[in-house]
Amino acid sequence: MYLKNHGISNIAIDDAFTSSKAFFQLDAYTKQKYQMDAKKEYFGYVQPNQQQLDSNGAYECRESFDFLLNLKQKLRDGNPDVANFYISLEKLANDCVPLIKTLFKILTKSLELTDQEAILKTTTCISDHTVPSMSAFRTLYYPSVQNIQHGTIRLAPHSDYGTITLLFQDHIGGLEIQTRNKKWIPVKPVRDTILVNTGNLLYLMSGGRYMATVHRVLMKVPEGEILPPRQSMAFFVIPDNDAIVTPLIDSSNFLLNTQKMTALEHVKRLVDKSYKY
Repeated sequence: MYLKNHGISNIAIDDAFTSSKAFFQLDAYTKQKYQMDAKKEYFGYVQPNQQQLDSNGAYECRESFDFLLNLKQKLRDGNPDVANFYISLEKLANDCVPLIKTLFKILTKSLELTDQEAILKTTTCISDHTVPSMSAFRTLYYPSVQNIQHGTIRLAPHSDYGTITLLFQDHIGGLEIQTRNKKWIPVKPVRDTILVNTGNLLYLMSGGRYMATVHRVLMKVPEGEILPPRQSMAFFVIPDNDAIVTPLIDSSNFLLNTQKMTALEHVKRLVDKSYKY
């Protein structure tokens, strides 16, 4: 879903894109000082193919930097290489919060829930960053490629793990989503809009009413030409770690694993499968 008039300034978005690009253009040695060790925490720089979403082992050509909302202090302290990078990303993440709250209210009404803050109450972390959560802001960089090798992709088909994802794209295309009838359609960049993807936890919490958006990023370029670099940024909105994943509406006809789990258990299980150590 494209959103216009979302209340987030183009200046904040452009600043975050610019500072992100500056980070990704640093030398490999500097970036690796901040490399994520997913065995310990989900924070830091992810080099190409370190996160592998393709079950067949295709090489995934992208870089990213993730920070959990309650770990942003780590970027604030003593890291001159990422000082401006952090400031611009923190501002954009904070600017997203009113929009997220509005979207949660709309979802609550669409599900006809009596408690109009039912979804928001599961995700207090977006307002209080001391609340442990896997909610994360990720900035991504897909390097320029020439002579694409067989089996190389930018982003394998997958759905996001949380409730919703706010996605910011640059002007380079390649993103596609899968419809309910399994057809892939392009999601072209539209200036002044934000994309909203629905995730796995919203599918569960809505009793199957909202399907998780399956998406991918392809490498499409005529033979002999260079595929230009691409940037995007994503705010993955995920409930508080201790929130129990359960349908918020009558789900008598909805097949759900009877074993109760927290949002942390659900997301950690999926994330741990995707990272190479």
